[in-house]
Amino acid sequence: MTRPRTRVLAVVAILAGALVGVPSGTSAGAPGERVSGHVRFLLIGDGRGPDSVVAYGAIHDHGIDRVLGPRRDRFVFPDGNVVIRHKRGGGRDHFDPATCHFRFVERGTWRAVRGTGAYDDVRGHGRYVARGHGVACDQNQPPEVFISLVRARGHLSY
Repeated sequence: MTRPRTRVLAVVAILAGALVGVPSGTSAGAPGERVSGHVRFLLIGDGRGPDSVVAYGAIHDHGIDRVLGPRRDRFVFPDGNVVIRHKRGGGRDHFDPATCHFRFVERGTWRAVRGTGAYDDVRGHGRYVARGHGVACDQNQPPEVFISLVRARGHLSY
């Protein structure tokens, strides 16, 4: 598997992970009151479906990540959606042809560009780190095993 193929598989898998369930949660603040503060997002995926996304801070809830394109995602929460634009800043990857194991680390920035429902006037930005591991000997097939974890933090208001 070539490095670009590994990177493509990793990005696709990060953005496509698994959904375990979407319990209802709460957003901070009373109706009509502007909420502002630090936020952390944790995305967990296994390459088989939408990633689960957990938000802490200004948004405190659990939802799913819907991929809108190579640089945009929609975090779907029970109280509304947040559209995130992200930009890769750097990273590294490694592939071991003897074991077919690949791993990667990607760092970048994110910006909240649009929202709906409780988050319709969302603004915010921050940084993220994505890490993943997988096993894939054939670059033309999905990985046999894959796990990804994205940690993002920053500031958010709505």
